Amino acid sequence: MRTVGLKLESLVFTASIAKIIRKYQELSISQIKQIVLNNEYVFKCDIICANGIRTILHIKGDLSKEGIISYIYVDGKLTNEEYLNNILASYKQTENQVETEINREALLEDE
Repeated sequence: MRTVGLKLESLVFTASIAKIIRKYQELSISQIKQIVLNNEYVFKCDIICANGIRTILHIKGDLSKEGIISYIYVDGKLTNEEYLNNILASYKQTENQVETEINREALLEDE
C-alpha cells in the first residue's frame, strides 16, 4: 500500500489545528494533540483513494488559510499539491475511459 499523508511543519498544538482536523476526522482533542506533538500524519490514506486525496488537499487548504504550514508526503517522500491533483486527473481520465468502454460494450450487446 502506498500512503499519502499530511504533516504539520510545527510541533505546536493549537485550537485551530484541532478544529480543522476534527472537521475531517472524528478524533479527540488529546489524540490530535499527540499526533501533532509526535510529528505524525494529521491525515493519511492509500494513494488509490481519490476521496482521501481530496480530503488531504482540503485540510491543507484549510490549514493554510489559518497560516499553518503543512507538507504532503507520498511513501514518506515530500511532494506537492500539483502531484496529487495530477493523480486525481489521471483517476478521472481512467474512470471516463472505463465508462466509455462499458457503454461501447453495452451497445454491441444490444445489436
